[in-house]
Amino acid sequence: MIFIVKLIAFLAFILACTWLVLSPGFDSGVATAAALAAFFGSLLIKKKPEESSQTQNISGGSQGIQAGRDVHVSKKGED
Repeated sequence: MIFIVKLIAFLAFILACTWLVLSPGFDSGVATAAALAAFFGSLLIKKKPEESSQTQNISGGSQGIQAGRDVHVSKKGED
């Protein structure tokens, strides 16, 4: 998928450059600059890192609470 985005951005840049050469003007120049910015932006896209798994070590008589989000711990009898 990332390769397809990079390929489309590169092809858009090539087409905009062709338009700029065949019909120089403000609109073709802006299109070329935008396509170049899109291509460089697509080079910054990286694969998402794999999500790390949670680990927890509990020893003795302690209790461990593990959650993916916020956790509210109250004393006994409190809510």
